[in-house]
Amino acid sequence: MSWELFISWFTSIMNKLKKNLDIAAVFFISFAAFFITQLSVEYLAGNDSFLYIKLAEITSDQGLLKEFPWLNATIMRENFTGLHFLFYTALIPFTYLGSLFLAAKAGISFFFALMNTVFYFLLKRFNLKYPFLWWLLFLAASPMFLYRMSFIKPFALSIALIFLAFYALVKNKNLLLLTVSFLLVWSHPSFMLIPAIVFLYLIIGISPLLRGVRSVFLFFQPLIYSFIGIILGLIINPFFPNNLNIFNAYSGGPSFYSIAEWQPIDPAKIIGDAPILIFLFAFFACCYFVVPLLKNNFASIYKKENIPILLSFVIAFIMLISTAMCNRFIDYYIPFMVLFVALAGEYCLRNYRWFHSSVRAVEPTKTAFIIFLSVTILLTATAINNFHSVSQMTNNSTAATIKIKNAAEWLEKNTPADSVVFNANWGDFPKLFFYNIHNYYVAGLDPKFIYQESPQKYWLYEHIIKGEICDQKTCAIPESSDKMYTIIKYQFNADYIFISNVSGYPELTNILKLDRRFEKVYEKDEVGIWKLGK
Repeated sequence: MSWELFISWFTSIMNKLKKNLDIAAVFFISFAAFFITQLSVEYLAGNDSFLYIKLAEITSDQGLLKEFPWLNATIMRENFTGLHFLFYTALIPFTYLGSLFLAAKAGISFFFALMNTVFYFLLKRFNLKYPFLWWLLFLAASPMFLYRMSFIKPFALSIALIFLAFYALVKNKNLLLLTVSFLLVWSHPSFMLIPAIVFLYLIIGISPLLRGVRSVFLFFQPLIYSFIGIILGLIINPFFPNNLNIFNAYSGGPSFYSIAEWQPIDPAKIIGDAPILIFLFAFFACCYFVVPLLKNNFASIYKKENIPILLSFVIAFIMLISTAMCNRFIDYYIPFMVLFVALAGEYCLRNYRWFHSSVRAVEPTKTAFIIFLSVTILLTATAINNFHSVSQMTNNSTAATIKIKNAAEWLEKNTPADSVVFNANWGDFPKLFFYNIHNYYVAGLDPKFIYQESPQKYWLYEHIIKGEICDQKTCAIPESSDKMYTIIKYQFNADYIFISNVSGYPELTNILKLDRRFEKVYEKDEVGIWKLGK
């Protein structure tokens, strides 16, 4: 009898595996394609990539970090908070591969494959007939999106979790929504998008939803569950309560819209980056919204079962507008635009007779197979070209990485342990940290962390790199540059000054040249290092 139960159990498991074989295939194909792309380049894409894989290694060696002396002039020095804790701890198993570069590339390929698998899972759960083609569109949509996914940052993980939140929301799975909200707090600040998406869901579905809801509490359940998940994620947190101080740092202080990541994008570049996707988005938006309006039958699409289509459209449209104002939102407009195209595309195919008839007319013939094969080849070729573009964009940053690598290694060999380096560009910190934890640095991750530690010190830093002395936002008469040495030496406790692009800081470098207390000890490839004498 027990043997028969085992056979029955084993058969059931095998049948489930067969049904989900395509999901496994999507994971392995995504992983292999992305990993091969990562292996085709020597270094890593972006600056922060170097930070998170190094954090994974240090956390593996030392355990949970509560202090972070490598950011000497910031609140992180004594109260470290890993805003992406779940992400970089998940990278720890990959560090056992030996090389940190190999670990980073394998790790980010895993998360990229996870994101693709969750997307494909959604397509199947929404009973789409052509999930494989829509998944190929996801890969073929945008080379810039794929490039950003290649950063060793929790972009892909956050998108996978937001997709799951979307699924939990429209399928009324509140416990899953709570869980995803909790995990996203541990992974990425994008957890703030979940309540916003829930709010949009409630607005969009208020009429059809209320028909089947008996109380206000039940109506607002998704919002309540998402907030409970977020609150639990903030409180049941290895960095509590310091994590709340970090969020306070982001909410206060000066704005930093000069940072490249927060700059707007020319709409022409957005269209040029994803022309096929934007065309399909516009086409199916017209198909889904305009056709019923022309037939005076708009109510036919405003049904509860169509809320996923409406919600994905609103999210994609808002994220598209946000991307035009800040290029950072490309991480979210592309996924939700593809999701809308998939949902609306199949809705039009099933429900609009003129659309359905034109497709059905070719289904019994070889023409349908030829069309399907041609679209598959086109999307596959576009996706391969996108992966190639990712390799090229990553290689374009190789020279900048090498010059910082050489200087960081020089510092490690020629300076005392724990000596502080005044890095004029806070954006150099991730690479300096990756190649040299022998030294400490003044600034990194975000300038707001200096401001939260000391507003006066922040403004001093901002003015010093311009060759001025001032501890406020503006000073009518900046102090004498003779005080530069004293301030850098004693207020920032710095022993060395590091400038990765000497020609980019002419006023500062001129002061360093004229003051004999600053001794130039390294100069190569536009990188300069000065030692502060006693």
